[in-house]
Amino acid sequence: MKYVWMWVGWSLCAGCSWKNKPFPAPPVEAAPQAVKRSNLEIPRAQTFELGGRQAEGFELRVENVGKTKVEVLTAAGSMGTIAPGDVADATVGPNEMARLRNVSGNRSARLKVVYIQAFEGFLGMRYVD
Repeated sequence: MKYVWMWVGWSLCAGCSWKNKPFPAPPVEAAPQAVKRSNLEIPRAQTFELGGRQAEGFELRVENVGKTKVEVLTAAGSMGTIAPGDVADATVGPNEMARLRNVSGNRSARLKVVYIQAFEGFLGMRYVD
C-alpha cells in the first residue's frame, strides 16, 4: 500500500483542535508483507518443496503437530530435524526452496507452516519422492 501525503489548508477546519499545526510526518513505508498459514500433510518418505523461482526471499516457520520427525533443508543445508511438538525457523533466499522431508517410512507427517513473503505472487509447491 502506498501512502499519499498532502498538506490541507488550515482554514478548512476552523474548529479543529489541530488548527495551525502541521500533520505528523508520514511513516517510513515498509514493503507490504503477506503472512500465509497452511496445515500440511506430507506422505510417508516424501518431501514437500516450497519456493524455487521467486524473485525475493521469504521467512518460514514450521511447527510439527504430528507424530513423526521432519527434516528441514534449505540452500544453506540441513536446518535439522523437527521432533513432534517442536518449531523451526528458516530464511529462504531468492530462487531457493525449502524442503520439508518426512523421515518416517510408515507414517504421514503433519505440520503447521507459516511463511512471510515481501513480494507479490505465488510460491511453487510440490511433493517429490
